[in-house]
Amino acid sequence: MTDGKAIAPTRELPYFAEWEEPLSGLQGRESKQVEDVLRRHFDLGANEATREEPVCYDRRDLRHAITPDVFVVLGVPSRIRERYLPWTEGKPPDWALEVASSSTAERDRTDKLTVYHALGVREVFLFDPTGEFHPQVLAGYSWAPEGYQPIEPEGERFSSEKLGLLLEAESYREDKVLYYRLRFVDPTTGERLPTTEEIAKSTREALEENAQALRQKDQALRQKDQALRQKDQALVQNAQALRQKDQALAEKERLIQDLRRKLGEV
Repeated sequence: MTDGKAIAPTRELPYFAEWEEPLSGLQGRESKQVEDVLRRHFDLGANEATREEPVCYDRRDLRHAITPDVFVVLGVPSRIRERYLPWTEGKPPDWALEVASSSTAERDRTDKLTVYHALGVREVFLFDPTGEFHPQVLAGYSWAPEGYQPIEPEGERFSSEKLGLLLEAESYREDKVLYYRLRFVDPTTGERLPTTEEIAKSTREALEENAQALRQKDQALRQKDQALRQKDQALVQNAQALRQKDQALAEKERLIQDLRRKLGEV
């Protein structure tokens, strides 16, 4: 379903149990990173960005639910829920992400897209952090009555109308193995939204810079204090020299007076 063709809706929906295996390993790490980035980006007082929360699609049987790896709902405040009920919240998710794994990739691009279309999820993105399970590392789809339509990339970036962001896959190596991470780009500035790791690194660097500045300031104060002590010592030495000079002058004056007295006696 990632070959550029529209994904058509079907009348019968595939069955998904409310409980699905929790994400783990690379799949869990990537989805957690995406959730963190989007939760920082969106005002959670007015929007929801979460992961691994069941979205029910059959109000007659709430056990029928699909669990996006990450989804965003605009205009619905973030709060703790056991499950997301579109008919109660007033709308389905606006945006959903599926992160591929060996056990989920096929259903991500088939059955899950069918359910998402029936729910009315406006945009769905499929991301393969290994590059092994989908024809494309990143693919996006936009809802249309006749089925999901592929979102054409602009270069290597995909535009998400619902998020107001650009999406791209960034390659990296871990233990010499090639992987990909999903990055979000502000279309106004062209800057990537920072990941939790990047924020932590930036914070550490800022703290280290502050610590270095404090160390340099402390060293400068120590040098200034030493200079003041040396100046004070010099002043003490000068005062001592002046006292010695005064003593010498006083002794000289005493000798002169003694001499005058002796001359007067003669």
